[in-house]
Amino acid sequence: MSDFDPKTFFTIDSPAAPEAAKHLGFELLDADVDRGWLRVKFTPRKEFLNPMGNVQGGFLIAMLDETMGPAVVVKSKGQYVSSSIDIATHFIRPVKLGTISTEAEVIRMGRSVAFMEGKLFDEKDRLCATASTSAMLTKFHVPE
Repeated sequence: MSDFDPKTFFTIDSPAAPEAAKHLGFELLDADVDRGWLRVKFTPRKEFLNPMGNVQGGFLIAMLDETMGPAVVVKSKGQYVSSSIDIATHFIRPVKLGTISTEAEVIRMGRSVAFMEGKLFDEKDRLCATASTSAMLTKFHVPE
């Protein structure tokens, strides 16, 4: 995939787009292949809210995961995908319904494991959560 273009690869209609990303409202905003960095927009639905009216934490973790994993795809120019080994998340403030943006970067990528960090921002661009993950690398192929 020498002509790797993240904006084409990560369209929601792509066969490579996970159903979870579609459910969360994934939209790629920007990517830097050399850094293994990307910025994503999510549009949560009211079904994602907890009884306090905040986006439930599990959905926020899923959004971070759906940003950190694709950072590996960006860094490897579409050659690898990642499967999380662990995810550590720190919640800083509650997130209300509205546009959420995330960014993630590959910190280190070896032959079989990658390490990524992510940040999640609310509609007012306030930092609301951070995460780090280690993940197993697998050669990418579109499932049939």
